[in-house]
Parts: sequence; structure tokens; C-alpha cells
Amino acid sequence: METTIRALRKQQNSVSLTARLPPELLASIFKWDAIMEREKSRRTTSWIRLSHVCADWRRIALDCPDLWCYYTNNNLNWLNTLVSRSGTVPFHVLTDLHRIRSKGLRQSLGEIHRIQELCFCAYYRKHWDKISKVLSKLEHAPFLEVFRPSFNLVVGGGVQALPDYLFNGEAPRLTDLELDGCLIGNNSFLLANLTTLTLRHLREENNGLSLPQLFVMLNQAPNLETLELKDACISNGLDDIPPPRAEEGRIRLPRLQHITISRMCATILSHISHHNVAQIFLDKSNETNTSIQALCATLATRIQPVSRARMENCYGSSYTCDFDWEQTPTLMNSRPGMPHARLKMRIPSGRREDFFATLRDIWKTLPMTNLRVLNIDDVNASKEFWLALVGDLKFLTTICVKNGLTTLLQALRKKRGHFAASFKSLHNLFIREWTFDSTMIDSLGKCLRARRRCGAKLSRLIIQKGKYRGPDSFEVAARLRSVAQEVIWDVETIADKSTEGVGANIRQCAGSQHGSRSSSEVERWDYSSPEENYPYRLSADSEDF
Repeated sequence: METTIRALRKQQNSVSLTARLPPELLASIFKWDAIMEREKSRRTTSWIRLSHVCADWRRIALDCPDLWCYYTNNNLNWLNTLVSRSGTVPFHVLTDLHRIRSKGLRQSLGEIHRIQELCFCAYYRKHWDKISKVLSKLEHAPFLEVFRPSFNLVVGGGVQALPDYLFNGEAPRLTDLELDGCLIGNNSFLLANLTTLTLRHLREENNGLSLPQLFVMLNQAPNLETLELKDACISNGLDDIPPPRAEEGRIRLPRLQHITISRMCATILSHISHHNVAQIFLDKSNETNTSIQALCATLATRIQPVSRARMENCYGSSYTCDFDWEQTPTLMNSRPGMPHARLKMRIPSGRREDFFATLRDIWKTLPMTNLRVLNIDDVNASKEFWLALVGDLKFLTTICVKNGLTTLLQALRKKRGHFAASFKSLHNLFIREWTFDSTMIDSLGKCLRARRRCGAKLSRLIIQKGKYRGPDSFEVAARLRSVAQEVIWDVETIADKSTEGVGANIRQCAGSQHGSRSSSEVERWDYSSPEENYPYRLSADSEDF
């Protein structure tokens, strides 16, 4: 009976639409499902449920070796299954050493001749002793591209040293190396072809990585494109090593595009030649700000004039400052459209006055005269601060602000002399997530009308995701028609239930004339591009109200 039922079910499945798909296409679908599952979690095996749908799907899955080449769950029987089903395709090992026996470790690394990615972590000294013995006996790794050993949580072990002749001196395809709590020899062959190098938690005073040792390692990796240093080296009083006087004395990394440094930023950057870097991330939250001027002086010689800046309050931890500039095309970076490069700095919050003093030092040292776009996110500074920082910039055309609007409006109303207004080049004011009432709108209108009388009328006023506390948004919006050539109004009323539909009516009315857009498209609007259309729009000549 069971055999008959199974046969009938198989016959029914054979006439379904999916049964008509060729096996090659189904295999590709299975592989993409596995890839998407691993993007969520590298150690998942949930994709295997596809092989349990029917006998045909299981046969196709078993005949697809690319599905069986990830060893992640530390089970020895599962490892044997994967080795047999993956055939000769490149293998990936991602494992925790405290959950696997020595036999399983030797067996998994016994496939080193076809391992493409090798990532493992240990938590105790005994695990390190086990892996050290196995690694010292490994043969060459001709297909290894990613190697990420981690001993960050070894209790009382300090920084560990990997075997000197790892992989028997042969790993020609290795391009991604991440060392977490462990080190390799400074002249190791593993560095020669690297494009990505990550060093973490190597600051142990006794056996950690020193600055001179770090510089030796970087000299051995001339092809680096990404460099990440997080608690990577100890200072030993060498924080202020003077930079080489000539460019020839610096570490030459001509392909370097991305840099992340968390300590001794100024010293490390001053020893690296990185004129074509597209992204720099500096974390100053783990050290004092005494070197900020030296750091900015170093950066000022390496980056183009800044065109965009953003200041953000991360609440309770730090502030972040982003600076973008147009990157000069080179042979290494010839993408069309004048790509933008980026500098991001995380600064410890501490006292607000300390942050603002640090920000002034940054502004004085970096090339900020060509700044066009300023984004202020929850940074509540004084009127005097904004006037001193950006009030006289000649090319500042756009300001985007989230919170902190009151003091900014006071700075915008400030006159330079009897007739000239501060921020005289300002054309676009972008206000995000503003909760306001009629009085606050009056203050905004008074400020912008005062600027209009000084000949500094706005081209565009944008209020995005605003919330109005009051009964009549129509009347409030009409007040702003004369303060700018164009007013973009994305506001909802939150007074009470009787007025909840007012904001929606505004959107519907304006959207019917100019075309509606989703909120995600609104958020992606580039506030430096005045030609961009917007769904909720008023102008001085508008008859919408």
C-alpha cells in the first residue's frame, strides 16, 4: 500500500510546473538559496530542506557538489558526508575549535589541498596547543584565498604566534588575511599577494605587535586594497614616531582604497602613502584627542578639498564626522562620474565642549573652503559655533538638519554688516523629522523673510517627515509660500483624530499633480541636486492652496 501511494504521489509531482524545469536550472536555484541563507548566517544549513521536498529534488541536490562544500557545524559525521558529496570543488571550513575533536580537526584540515576559505576560533590555551600542532604539519594550500584565525578570547594566553612555515610555504592565491589575537612572521610569504589585511586585538604588552613590526608587515604587502587595524599594535612610547621627510621613505601602497584605524591614527597614516584612497575610517573613541591636529594635518595633504560634510550624534558613545570629496580619476580608479571619496571619524563624546573644540580643530586643518553640502544630525551647537564654523563659506549651498534647528535659525538670521546675510550662498534648506507648532513655523518664516530682505532668498525649502501640532496644516503651509521659490511639504498633522487626515490630503493633492513617490524614494533624495523633482511641492506661484 505504501509503495503504491508513493508511486501515485511521484506521478502527481511529475505533472507539476517545477517538475518541468531542467535539472541545471533547479541546481542553480538551490545554490542561490544556499548563498542567500549564508548571507544571513555563515554557519547555517537550513538550505538543506530543499533536498527533502521530493526524490527528484534530493537527487538533483546530491548531484550538485557546490551545495556540500561548507563545513560549519563541527560534527564529524557531517564532515564525512560533505567530503564525499563535494567531490573536488573548493572547500570552506568555518569552525569553533572548542567544539571539535582533534580527529575531526585533522580530518577537516586534511582537505587543505582544496580548501578555499579557512576560518576558525579558539577560546582556551588547550585549543591553541591543538591547532598549533595540526597547522605545523599542513602541506601546501594551492586554492586558499581567505584565512581568518581567531584567538581573541584565549584566557591568559596573550597574542599567539602561528607556525613560521605555515602551509609549507605555499599559498599563492591567498588574498584575504585576518589575524585576531595571533601573529605570523613579519617576512611571511602569506603577505605577498594580499589585497585585504585585518589585524585585531594585538595590543598585549609582552608579545603584542609593535609599530615597527607593523610597518615591516605593511612593506611586505604592496598589493593591499583594504587595511583594517583595530587595537592592532602597542605603542611602547612610540606614538610620536616622526614621519619620513620624503615620500620615498613612506610605505608605498599604490592600490590602497579603504583604511580603518582605531588607535595611533596620525602616526600610522603619516607613514603610509595613500593618495588614491576612497574611504578612510578613523576611530578616535579609544584614545585621547591630543593628536587630532597632527592627524588632520596629515590628512590635509592626502585628500582633495571637502565638498560634503556630516556631523552626527551617536548618543551616549560618540559623535561621527563624515567628509566627502571628489576623487581624482587615476589609472587605478578610472570609474566614470567623478567618484566621491570619504573620510569618517568617530570622536568620543565626553563633554559637548570638548567635541566642539575638536571639531573646530578639524575644520581649521582640513580643506573645507569648497564645502557645498552640510548635514547636521542631532548636533545642538550654539549660534556662535555655526557662524564661526560655516557662516562665511562661499560655496555652501545646501544645509540638511535634523534637530538643532533653533540655534541654526538664529545663525541664519545673523547679518554680516548692515545688509549682507551670513550663509550668503545658501540656496537649499532641508529639515528632517521636525515636530513643530504654529509658533515654530512663525520663527522659521521670520528668519527666512529676513534673509530675503537681505537678498539671500532660498531657492528651495524642504520639510521631510515633519509632524505638525495644530488643526490646520493648509494654513501653515500657505505661510511659507513667500519665503522660498519652492517649498516641498511632507508633513502630517498629529493634533487629534479629527485632523489626522489633513497631512494625507496635502500629499494626495500635490501628488496628483507632480506624481507620487514612495517614502524610500523620498529618503534617497540627494539634497545637493536641485534639479531633482519631489512629490509634495508648493511654489510662490502655486495655486494649490
